[in-house]
Amino acid sequence: MTTATQRNQQIRALYERERDRLFRAALRVGGGRRAFAEDVVHDVFVKLLTSYESLDDSRDLGGYLYRCTMNGCVSRLRKEAVRNNPLVALLLGSQMAPGPGADARARLNGVQREAIDALGLLPGRERVAFCMVRLDDAPLADVAQVLSCSVPTACKLVQRAEAILGRAGWGASASASVSVSADKVVAHG
Repeated sequence: MTTATQRNQQIRALYERERDRLFRAALRVGGGRRAFAEDVVHDVFVKLLTSYESLDDSRDLGGYLYRCTMNGCVSRLRKEAVRNNPLVALLLGSQMAPGPGADARARLNGVQREAIDALGLLPGRERVAFCMVRLDDAPLADVAQVLSCSVPTACKLVQRAEAILGRAGWGASASASVSVSADKVVAHG
């Protein structure tokens, strides 16, 4: 049994260790939008505070927080997609999600700005799957768990993202690709 002080110290240490990694992951998925990433990571740590007592102390909670971050990104992207639907925009007025602030875009080089714009072309589930597999080296099983789908479906989401990026001139289809054969995942390239 931990005291309140020990609990707070453990949560603080976890926050200090994981916040930057989680923020960068959410920033990528959110297309460079700082407010998006801050909100997602904030929600993840609020969830940690409310559920800490029920979590297993013996396991590394970094993976749990990463999955919560990706789940938070998916949820937020879904909400944005609904809000940005033309019919909803017509009824409620346009509430387009803002891109990265002008100051943030000014600090990026041309390739970085183009990469953020290219990620913005991807639908939410494909964007999360692509970022997890290609940028964070997460296994497809983790993607499937986060997106509540099968491993073959997670693979298809990554392939779809690569195809969209390839059509946009990013050559993702020419890079290493992923496929599922029977029960195993195969990386090509």
